[in-house]
Amino acid sequence: MTLNDHRRELDDLTTRLHDSGWSNLVSVERLVEQWERLATEVETYKLTIDDFTNDLTSRDGLDLVLAWAAVPLAANLRPRIDAADARY
Repeated sequence: MTLNDHRRELDDLTTRLHDSGWSNLVSVERLVEQWERLATEVETYKLTIDDFTNDLTSRDGLDLVLAWAAVPLAANLRPRIDAADARY
């Protein structure tokens, strides 16, 4: 199963993040991509501490998403998040 197979739930979770105070620029997919990128670039990060802190909060958002997501979607997201965690 791909993330697109979970489109409605992803959209609902993104809305829930927004309703919880996360920026309207945030989406579940962006959080995963941002965490993967940060995990890859952490040793050579060139942006400011404010950017780093903002990027690091993507992991907090992913904890919320995993807690709210149905088991099939969480199982789809978990390998990517776990791989980024290991790299980080």
